[in-house]
Amino acid sequence: MNINEAAKITGLSKKTLRFYEEKGLFNTQRLDNSYRDYSEENIECIKKITILRKIGVSITDILLLQNNIIT
Repeated sequence: MNINEAAKITGLSKKTLRFYEEKGLFNTQRLDNSYRDYSEENIECIKKITILRKIGVSITDILLLQNNIIT
């Protein structure tokens, strides 16, 4: 799915989705036209990130959690 659909499903702005990807919180596939292609796995990851951010977990700590550096 494209970024517009991902934004609608997650409730996040396209800018936030791009920012999270830039920070390495998830990776999307790129289509031939270089557009991002969000998978269901990406959407589930983004939903988890959103919950963590809402309870005050920093982006740095989310990265550490994702990489099993902290638990």
